Amino acid sequence: MRSLSQLLCLFFISITLFSCKIQSPTFGGFESYRINKANAQEVELQLNLKFNNPNDCKIVIKKYELDISVNGNLVGKAISKEKVVLAKNSEEIYPFFLKTDLKYLLAQVMPNLSALFSNKPIELKLEGKVKAGAYGVSKKFPISVSRPLDLQQLMKIKE
Repeated sequence: MRSLSQLLCLFFISITLFSCKIQSPTFGGFESYRINKANAQEVELQLNLKFNNPNDCKIVIKKYELDISVNGNLVGKAISKEKVVLAKNSEEIYPFFLKTDLKYLLAQVMPNLSALFSNKPIELKLEGKVKAGAYGVSKKFPISVSRPLDLQQLMKIKE
């Protein structure tokens, strides 16, 4: 009898948790960046990105692996180093990390340097998979976000 009551309790808790509608956090833009590591082989950047979490619960980004493209050219991968916790009902800045091969980065970025001297923004695209969770339930889902990025503004916001 006790196991039946536990099973019913678990069932109702599951129904309650899964019936809650969790809204997707929205990307608010780049705030700053920092070069964490640079040598002849690779470059590691910390991108400080603004996210708005409209939910009444925190969202935990447990793992991410994203391809980062500039004007359609792959420049590197953003790979999680640690969990990122988006605070509930907030718009805050969170660190994300980009790691890339220096030769590869230079080969892809050089054609886009003209955008630095003109007022034309470049197209930045993040595409890959994210594993995130709320209320102890996690889910893997694809992500594809594309935003224009003004290189002149980016040069001004470096930490």
